[in-house]
Amino acid sequence: MRITETTAGVQDHERFDYWHEVICRTYVHIDAETLPSDRTFRAKLAASDLGRVTLSRVWAEPHCVRRSVDLIERQPHDTLMVSLMLRGAGILAQQDREVALGTGDASLYDGSQPFSLALPDRFDMIVLQFDREALVQRCPMAEELTASRLPAEAPAFAPVFSVLRSLQRSQIRDESALSKQFGASLLDILAVALAEHFGTATTKEIQRKQKFLHACGYINACTDDASLSPSQIASAIGVSLRYLHVLFHENGNSVSNYMFSRRIAKCYTDLVDPSKMHLSITDIAHSRGFKTIAHFSRRFSEAYGRSPSAIRRGIRQPELDLRKQNGEVNRLLE
Repeated sequence: MRITETTAGVQDHERFDYWHEVICRTYVHIDAETLPSDRTFRAKLAASDLGRVTLSRVWAEPHCVRRSVDLIERQPHDTLMVSLMLRGAGILAQQDREVALGTGDASLYDGSQPFSLALPDRFDMIVLQFDREALVQRCPMAEELTASRLPAEAPAFAPVFSVLRSLQRSQIRDESALSKQFGASLLDILAVALAEHFGTATTKEIQRKQKFLHACGYINACTDDASLSPSQIASAIGVSLRYLHVLFHENGNSVSNYMFSRRIAKCYTDLVDPSKMHLSITDIAHSRGFKTIAHFSRRFSEAYGRSPSAIRRGIRQPELDLRKQNGEVNRLLE
């Protein structure tokens, strides 16, 4: 793990203040207070960056954290977080919702909105933190699912939680291409799991939202299929083609636009991935479902304001400069 912070070695009366600073530095700025305990306060945090995702594990004595409107205005953070309880319990409140979390449960919460998280027992917790846009691109209604229980027994979340536990124990280097790919894959399976789990709604309004989520999840899972079509998506989620278009229109988007935006985002990730520099731009475009390089280049330039080749050159140039510098140093040492 990249960061390791611990209260060991800190004087007892300074430990909680130190821990408060650690939380603010690692996550978002919050207010914090201890909760009743017969033990001296102890805490430890280990964290790693996986591309656009920060994965951390926290062990600590009972305490409560709150993010207020005042703190949000002074220290804005446009991030979402998922906390998975490995041991202990918690109560999360946000947007007029409150959820009790037990061992094995998780919940999503929004750093740009007020929240409170009370942890009344000694606990062990994994926290996943990422930019809002990174998840909203994959699951457009994720913000509406905050402070909801993501239960350990739900089939949709079992693979997500298993991957979180495995990655937390791994020794992946933070800046490696592998770590970035793991981070992107984590967001992909989290988005699919959210859409799958919250697809059991009963009211018509919520059912429409869940059908929309299912459609987004299906598109994310099948983006690389060049033959993917609106009719195929509609059939897969059990709605008519017309109703599918209505769902996306209600959410300010279109089926084709969302489908191509996800393909382009994956292409961008591949273009800047050092482990894929051997692949041509054409190879990447075809592998992500684009049939022609002209169509891909036009869509990509519209989305990012630069051509795919310009993005690729921007990644390769620092590497070439470094090789040139190393060559000059080697000549001086000869």
